Amino acid sequence: DNVDKYFYDSVEECCQGVFGTPNCPSKDDCAPTASPTEEPSAEPTQAPTDCYGRKFHPNRGFSICSNGMDYPSSWDNPELKDKYFYETLEDCCEGLFGTPTCSHE
Repeated sequence: DNVDKYFYDSVEECCQGVFGTPNCPSKDDCAPTASPTEEPSAEPTQAPTDCYGRKFHPNRGFSICSNGMDYPSSWDNPELKDKYFYETLEDCCEGLFGTPTCSHE
């Protein structure tokens, strides 16, 4: 089962499992962004910059649900947003796989 082989609960477990050490180069798509500026931005960021507020969607291989930013830019078109984006992980799993739980990132 690839989920048990390639998905880990923490970056330390991933590093240990893949590289044999608890420390390795990594990227956390859900890590908070840098502190906000003191003055309001003239043009605020449109997309959420951390995991809070991101919608779930299929990954590019349509094998898991993700709230990451790696998806085809065409999905930002209004006619495709309703087709591919879900408010919750459970909705994504149900919509894609017919079950309220599924593999996700």
